[in-house]
Amino acid sequence: FHMPLFFVLSGVFLRQGGSIGEVVKNRFDAIFKPYLFVACSFGLAKLAFDMATSRGEASTWIRYFAGIAYGTGATLDTVPLWFLPHLFAASIATVLVLRTAQASHLRWACVIVGLGAGIFIMRLFESPRGEGNWPWLFDPRHDGLPWSLDLLPLTTSMLLAGHLLRRDLLT
Repeated sequence: FHMPLFFVLSGVFLRQGGSIGEVVKNRFDAIFKPYLFVACSFGLAKLAFDMATSRGEASTWIRYFAGIAYGTGATLDTVPLWFLPHLFAASIATVLVLRTAQASHLRWACVIVGLGAGIFIMRLFESPRGEGNWPWLFDPRHDGLPWSLDLLPLTTSMLLAGHLLRRDLLT
């Protein structure tokens, strides 16, 4: 319940002013830079600790930083950070929908179609994490798509719904 509410509230406060390039730059500065800073800081601290205790292996660190680039809860040691790269992508997708579908009824249709598509796509990636995963690659069947893009139709719908309901929710 808390994550859908978070995305709806993010939609309430979503600003779409300026060009798409400006939106991407602003969202990158506000969301993605802090994600990279925190995730890399944790990784470097962990690396320093492991080197001090003689437990650090190169393959572990390659996988750690590849997990940061992939950016899902299954690939991050700091699991709660998964939503930052996803929120970055979802907010840009929502701005694109808002600019493409100008009429209110089209926007609400996008919410409904997105929710249905999101539930369907979530089921495609729903499987238990199995043994024998490739040690160097992430498996989308178990880890989801990079930046949790498999959730994009669902979360974009929630952002869009929040944006469409913002006047009602803020009064």
